[in-house]
This record gives sequence, structure tokens and C-alpha cells, in this order.
Amino acid sequence: MNTFGGDEVGAVVIDVGTHTIKAGFAGEENPKAIIPSVIGTVFDSDDKSKISSYYVGNKEISFARPGMEVQNIFNSDTGEIQNIDYFEKALNYIYDERLGVKPNEHPLLMSEDPLCSSSGREKLASLVFEKCNIPSFFLSKQPVLSCFANGKYTALVVDSGHNATTVTSVHDGLALRQSTIKTTKVCGKVLDEDLRNLVKTKRGGKDILAPHQFTKQRSSQQPSSKSTKIVEHHIDGLTQSFNDYSINRIVGDMKINLLRASEDGAVQTGNTPLVSFELNDGNDIEIGLERFSICERLFNHEYGLAKLTCDSINKCDVDLRKELYSNILLVGGNTLIPGVPTRYEHELIRMAPNNVKVKHPLNTKISANIHTLSTSMGNSSTQSTMQTAVAQLQERKYASFIGGSILASLGSFQSMWISKSEFDEMGAAQCLAKKCP
Repeated sequence: MNTFGGDEVGAVVIDVGTHTIKAGFAGEENPKAIIPSVIGTVFDSDDKSKISSYYVGNKEISFARPGMEVQNIFNSDTGEIQNIDYFEKALNYIYDERLGVKPNEHPLLMSEDPLCSSSGREKLASLVFEKCNIPSFFLSKQPVLSCFANGKYTALVVDSGHNATTVTSVHDGLALRQSTIKTTKVCGKVLDEDLRNLVKTKRGGKDILAPHQFTKQRSSQQPSSKSTKIVEHHIDGLTQSFNDYSINRIVGDMKINLLRASEDGAVQTGNTPLVSFELNDGNDIEIGLERFSICERLFNHEYGLAKLTCDSINKCDVDLRKELYSNILLVGGNTLIPGVPTRYEHELIRMAPNNVKVKHPLNTKISANIHTLSTSMGNSSTQSTMQTAVAQLQERKYASFIGGSILASLGSFQSMWISKSEFDEMGAAQCLAKKCP
């Protein structure tokens, strides 16, 4: 059996998600490469059943190519790989273009959705060993890695990402599958759709323009945006999937800058100031109450984050429930929206049984006040706290990767790798069942 010392051979860590794929090396605090979980394909002009070109990575996919379809590598509902060939292209790109290493020289630790099927896991193991020639491999559940990133072996992990929100109870380093709840009703994509529709309404039904859909022409010699004329233009052959992908990237940036969660659930129309936001085509829109009302989806009483938390904990053993209420981790992009952690805690206290003590989510104690801190950066102690808060936001955003980075660098972990010889001898199913339950 092959073993790899953490200091001798740098293991590669890849955290796969339905929105982005994060990759880097064991021991690193943040991923070295972040690429979208989509692939651009152009079909052969003579044979439409054959793909003539593949495009991976932000730069390649963002370029307006006639006939290029943009497709997700993963099933957004289940989190599983829906096209293994596309995923192989993504892996090749990560190794060759972003990490600059050979796959056969580094062990690979990869994260997985807590509800991935056995068949999906076996296909993945076959891909990395038989086509990528990985020397050793390990699969770990994303909520487990998020726990390791925060120094926990038992916790309730609320992962609210772009395409879904998943709530999983982790006990002694094992994800409890029976407790896992996943929904697409509460996710970043839904917030994006609401925000995009809001912008269209405010623009009289006119959609956001992607960069390839207009040009700017200066109408005077004065260097002012007001003197710039927007001229829309059409590029023949662009697909709807490419246009939507381009526009959704803009909406995602708007979401980060505009949306806020009401910390107490009470949004007064008259007390909500209007905020002006300049779109990439130079036009301004003003948004007030909607900045908060869009985020109310996250706290729906039937399927919001707090309700999913209670439902997941209730699926666990009675003796474990109090510990889970006191050890909650919030991860994923939606938890970075200002006000979400505080509002989540308020909602959870309201919904939880009276005999349990709900503690503030473990990884949000400092970053919850980041926007207050940003207005008082006068002294060194405040600046230090601000840096800590920013680091904590990064940890929530990349929790699975960070946990994988920590795990793969531990000396005590090195005997846990599935080696190529074990895979050849035992097969994918038996290896995964034995070492990666």
C-alpha cells in the first residue's frame, strides 16, 4: 500500500460544487484556482452529434463564440456529475493550466455532495485512476470537511450555495445521511432570479445587457460617463445558454453589492433608503426595500434555513440534538450576505424547542459585525479585528476546501489514501466502502 507523507508530496485538493470548482494544494489556506462548474462546447459544423471544441475556465467561457453552448458539469439538483467527459476536461484544465502539475505525481483529495449515489462515486474513482492516473485518491463529504476547517468533529452544517441549500448533521467525523436535507427552493440562484426580474421591472421590461451585447461610443470630448452613448448590437449565432450565463454573472455581482437581510425580520418601507447601482451599460437603477425583501426567501417558515436546521436535527438521535443546536456552522455564499447570520440565529431561537440552548453559529461571531467595523477603521485593534472578520468570511466561503487542505496535510491521514494498487485489486465499490464511507 502506498502512503504519502504530507511534507514530502503535496496532495492536490479539489472541492467540487455545482457553481464553482476550487482547487489547490494541501496545507494552503485558500484555493489556488477557482473555475466555474460549466463547460463551453461547440458542435462540428458537418456532424452536429460531435463536439469539435471544448472551453473551460472563466476567460474561455466568457468569450462570445457563435454556436457555443454553456452547460453545467453537475446536476444542480443532486450535485452529482452529469457528464463525466466534461468533468475530465475540467480536471485536465485544472492540472495543466492552473496548478501546473502532473496528475500522476500527486495524491488527490476530492470533496463530494453528502447525498452522492454509490454509482456516481464509483464512476468518479474509475475516472481519476484509469484516465487521470492519480496515484492515490480520497473522497470526503463536504459537511465533514467544513467541520474539520473549524476544528469540529460534531456539528450541524448549513451549506447555502448557488444551486441548493444542504443541511447535514455530522457526528464524530461522519456525515449522517439520514439527517441530510437538501432543497433548491433556498439558494443563490433563486435570489439571482428575483434580482434579475426586479431589474427588468425597473427598466420597463428590458433585461440586463451582457458585455457582448453593447458598445460604448463617446459623444463628446469630455471624459464623462454622461457623454457616452450605449449602442446595442447583436452577434449572430450566440446561444441562449451563453447569453444567460453572461447576464447571470453580472447579477451575481449585483447580489454581493446590493442584498441585505433584515436582522430582526421587520423592514419598514419608509425607513429603507434608496441605493443607486450603476449597471455595466452605464445606466443607474435605484433599489430600496427590495434589497431586504428578496432575502426573506432564506427565512421562509416552511423551507427556510432555520426550518431546515430544525428538521435535520429532529432526524437525529435525541441524545445528540442539544449538542447540535450548540454547534452550528454556516457555510456557502449566501451566508456571506450581511445580516444573514444574525437573522438566522433569531429565527432558530424562535423555532427551536424550549429546552435547548441555541448558540450563535460558531464561525460567524466576528464577521457578523464586519460592516459596523468597516465604518470605524481608526485604530489598530479595529483594523486587526476587521482582518480577522474578512478571513472568517473567506473561511465560510471556502470551508470544504480548507477542511480538505487540513485533512490531506495531516501525517496521521496518509495511510487513509486509496492507492492505485488497492483500486486494481479490490475495485471501486469495495475501496470506497472501506475507506471513504
